[in-house]
Amino acid sequence: MPRDDLIKQCRYYNGEEKNPYEEDNTELGSKRFFFWIAEESYVSSGGVDKNDKSLLKSLGLSSIPKDVPTSLLSRLFFVFSHGSDIEPSSLADKFEDNVLPTYLARPLQKQSH
Repeated sequence: MPRDDLIKQCRYYNGEEKNPYEEDNTELGSKRFFFWIAEESYVSSGGVDKNDKSLLKSLGLSSIPKDVPTSLLSRLFFVFSHGSDIEPSSLADKFEDNVLPTYLARPLQKQSH
């Protein structure tokens, strides 16, 4: 997929070289900083993540939004969990309950398994 098309799928990364949220010391600014990093990584990789579907499936996420590419969700989770000493499956609930709604700026519709 062309770079410009990948950027159109992003909410925080617009193709700029420097993270515009770097100086925002608010809680939301901190989250946007990491969202930008995940999206920039997603675009830089060409939108490809070979482990995306298997990672999200193994975590048992019940509310995977259909309007966000799976590869991008995988990147978001990786950035969110990077450096954590907590098991990824334990982080999944926090990711689903806190990170995704903030990223999407809307509540998630929980789906039953």
